[in-house]
Amino acid sequence: MVYQDLNNWLNDTPLGRYLKNQEFDFIQLNLNNEQPKTVLRVGLNVGDFRLPEKCACWWQNHVLPADVLAEHQRTPWQMQTFDCVVAAHTLDCVDAPELWLAEMWRIVKPNGRLILTGFNRHSWWRLGALDISGCLSLAESKKLMESMGWQIERGRFMNYLPPINSQMVVDKLGFLELVGNRWLPHGAAVYGLVLRKDVVGVHPLGEAEWGELDEAAVLALAKQAYSGSLK
Repeated sequence: MVYQDLNNWLNDTPLGRYLKNQEFDFIQLNLNNEQPKTVLRVGLNVGDFRLPEKCACWWQNHVLPADVLAEHQRTPWQMQTFDCVVAAHTLDCVDAPELWLAEMWRIVKPNGRLILTGFNRHSWWRLGALDISGCLSLAESKKLMESMGWQIERGRFMNYLPPINSQMVVDKLGFLELVGNRWLPHGAAVYGLVLRKDVVGVHPLGEAEWGELDEAAVLALAKQAYSGSLK
């Protein structure tokens, strides 16, 4: 999925703005629950979150506007920098999801969180609205996350409206949210997940050692961390 096309769709269409508000509410609720002291926002901006007092927050993006200009899969941060990373649809836009998840693992502190949203490839939005054919399904995403060491703490399905960019549809068919959530939760257009970084029994590498690793090594280390075999 092309980042700029998705960004324009979220901001310029009735259905996109409706979804953007839903994702903002999901992320804000979980930020309230976690009360992080350091937060990194990557990729799409779905709103200005209310953060705890004295919480330091940066927005990293590969295009301006951003606090830090950097690619998603090659961040400039030291390992174990953030209590929480917020990523709206970044997993849908990166070329190598496994490398991005490994990089997020590197920069999140032990027991820190990754809050993300992604498109459900098997929802009826595949019939219109957006081209989501290249996105991972929820089952594929969960399998990849768990293989990388992330523990899925909680989640939520969002948006059961038909893939029609019409303000009338948004205004008149809001009742489908209750119907879908009750009778067809896995048919939602979008999922939100809170992932926790569990590193019990793991001894992290020093910064100098991380600097010598290539992408394949980072991916291998993330998988080792999950299995508890990293020494």
